[in-house]
Amino acid sequence: MKLTSIKNGMAATFIMIAIMLLFTQSLVAKNSYTRRAVEEPLQYQGAAGTPELVVSRLLKLYPNPNSTDEVNIKGFTKNTSATILIKNAIGYIVMDEKTYTADDKGDINLKIHSLQQGHYYISIKIDKAQVIKKLIKI
Repeated sequence: MKLTSIKNGMAATFIMIAIMLLFTQSLVAKNSYTRRAVEEPLQYQGAAGTPELVVSRLLKLYPNPNSTDEVNIKGFTKNTSATILIKNAIGYIVMDEKTYTADDKGDINLKIHSLQQGHYYISIKIDKAQVIKKLIKI
């Protein structure tokens, strides 16, 4: 085998690698949105400016899954008013909208004795922010 043919083969390989690198860099440049860092956390603003994401993280539903006739929602401030509506898994309203006031500990106690076993969505409205929590009754 001649030395020139080996050099030509290596040159061709080198050129192919260079073309592949250039092609890859151009793809990355076109899709530069995949390389940007997230600058700040996502927040969904309610109509009154209340960050719904923050409200959602503060409110806790317990016990969940639930086998009792009561469920507690904690995380409210003292004497906060909240409008609560419960829907079943297919979207039917099973407990009409009602306004509750948090106690001194910041808890709201819901009576759910009329609910059958299943999955439910509890819609909680505070001011203009709305949060939906899932409840499983077993």
